[in-house]
Amino acid sequence: MPPKTLLNSIYLLSQPKVGLVHHLPTGTDPQTLGSGLEYAFLNTSHAKMYSSINALDIDSCVVGKSTLFRKADLDKHCGGLRSFGNTMSEDNAIGQALRKAGLKHVMGPELAQQSLGRMPVKAYFDRRGRWIRIRVHTVMLPTLLEMFSESVMSGITGSWAVESLFGVA
Repeated sequence: MPPKTLLNSIYLLSQPKVGLVHHLPTGTDPQTLGSGLEYAFLNTSHAKMYSSINALDIDSCVVGKSTLFRKADLDKHCGGLRSFGNTMSEDNAIGQALRKAGLKHVMGPELAQQSLGRMPVKAYFDRRGRWIRIRVHTVMLPTLLEMFSESVMSGITGSWAVESLFGVA
């Protein structure tokens, strides 16, 4: 993270009604085909959905790689950190609980870069499968919307291209 990230995040967290500050997770330094797939996923589909869900405020969409919140807010509104001890994807569960308590999420301008290193292809697919199963149970609406977003946008873009290039409507 850039040197002033924490300072910027504290400033954002000090704004009225802000309960959580987070950053867009991105991948860097892929060294194998598997980590290259993860790199492509994180920096395209995931980044688009993560940014869109947060910009439109559809639901809580938080990855804990770079998240800042007040312990006092968690204690007051959510029963403290202990209440998330048996939760898969506790980072987003904390985000959902703070959002439900009326506190906003703000995404800082810095990127949360994760060095991907060496990941076998099987590990990439196992990871994707595991997170899809978790997301279906924790954030159903965004998970369903994500499945349709690629095909819908491709259809709209393709239709526009055919009409523009060939005059076929």
